[in-house]
Amino acid sequence: MKENQDTVGLEQRLGSLLSPVTPQKDFVNALQENLKKKAQVVIEKPNYLYIVLLILSGLFFGIFIYWLFTIFRKMFRKGV
Repeated sequence: MKENQDTVGLEQRLGSLLSPVTPQKDFVNALQENLKKKAQVVIEKPNYLYIVLLILSGLFFGIFIYWLFTIFRKMFRKGV
Protein backbone atom coordinates (compact mmCIF):
# COMPACT_ATOMS: atom_id res chain seq x y z
CA MET A 1 0.00 0.00 0.00
CA LYS A 2 2.93 2.32 0.78
CA GLU A 3 4.41 1.74 -2.68
CA ASN A 4 1.13 2.73 -4.32
CA GLN A 5 1.03 5.99 -2.37
CA ASP A 6 4.66 6.74 -3.26
CA THR A 7 3.90 6.12 -6.94
CA VAL A 8 0.86 8.38 -6.87
CA GLY A 9 2.85 11.12 -5.14
CA LEU A 10 5.64 10.81 -7.68
CA GLU A 11 3.18 10.99 -10.56
CA GLN A 12 1.59 14.11 -9.11
CA ARG A 13 4.94 15.85 -8.62
CA LEU A 14 6.07 14.94 -12.14
CA GLY A 15 2.72 16.07 -13.55
CA SER A 16 3.14 19.48 -11.99
CA LEU A 17 6.73 19.86 -13.20
CA LEU A 18 6.52 18.42 -16.71
CA SER A 19 4.27 19.34 -19.58
CA PRO A 20 3.13 16.68 -22.07
CA VAL A 21 4.57 16.74 -25.57
CA THR A 22 2.96 15.52 -28.78
CA PRO A 23 5.53 13.63 -30.86
CA GLN A 24 5.84 14.25 -34.58
CA LYS A 25 4.11 11.76 -36.88
CA ASP A 26 7.37 10.98 -38.72
CA PHE A 27 9.01 10.00 -35.45
CA VAL A 28 6.10 7.81 -34.40
CA ASN A 29 5.98 6.09 -37.81
CA ALA A 30 9.75 5.48 -37.86
CA LEU A 31 9.63 4.14 -34.32
CA GLN A 32 6.75 1.84 -35.18
CA GLU A 33 8.61 0.47 -38.22
CA ASN A 34 11.78 -0.08 -36.21
CA LEU A 35 9.87 -1.92 -33.50
CA LYS A 36 8.26 -4.20 -36.08
CA LYS A 37 11.61 -5.20 -37.59
CA LYS A 38 13.45 -8.13 -36.11
CA ALA A 39 16.62 -7.02 -34.36
CA GLN A 40 19.90 -8.19 -35.82
CA VAL A 41 22.18 -9.84 -33.30
CA VAL A 42 25.85 -10.01 -34.17
CA ILE A 43 28.08 -12.26 -32.10
CA GLU A 44 31.70 -11.26 -32.35
CA LYS A 45 34.33 -13.91 -31.92
CA PRO A 46 37.59 -12.77 -30.36
CA ASN A 47 40.58 -12.81 -32.65
CA TYR A 48 43.17 -14.88 -30.81
CA LEU A 49 45.78 -14.36 -33.53
CA TYR A 50 46.75 -10.95 -32.13
CA ILE A 51 47.10 -12.32 -28.62
CA VAL A 52 49.23 -15.26 -29.79
CA LEU A 53 51.42 -12.96 -31.92
CA LEU A 54 51.90 -10.60 -29.00
CA ILE A 55 52.93 -13.43 -26.67
CA LEU A 56 55.24 -15.00 -29.25
CA SER A 57 56.89 -11.70 -30.09
CA GLY A 58 57.45 -11.06 -26.38
CA LEU A 59 59.02 -14.50 -25.98
CA PHE A 60 61.15 -14.00 -29.08
CA PHE A 61 62.51 -10.64 -27.93
CA GLY A 62 63.05 -11.96 -24.41
CA ILE A 63 65.08 -14.90 -25.72
CA PHE A 64 66.94 -12.59 -28.12
CA ILE A 65 67.91 -10.19 -25.32
CA TYR A 66 69.00 -13.10 -23.11
CA TRP A 67 71.09 -14.47 -26.00
CA LEU A 68 72.74 -11.07 -26.56
CA PHE A 69 73.40 -10.77 -22.84
CA THR A 70 75.14 -14.17 -22.73
CA ILE A 71 77.23 -13.35 -25.81
CA PHE A 72 78.39 -10.01 -24.36
CA ARG A 73 79.10 -11.64 -21.01
CA LYS A 74 81.25 -14.32 -22.70
CA MET A 75 83.08 -11.67 -24.73
CA PHE A 76 83.92 -9.61 -21.67
CA ARG A 77 85.02 -12.65 -19.67
CA LYS A 78 87.45 -13.72 -22.40
CA GLY A 79 88.82 -10.22 -22.66
CA VAL A 80 89.61 -9.99 -18.94
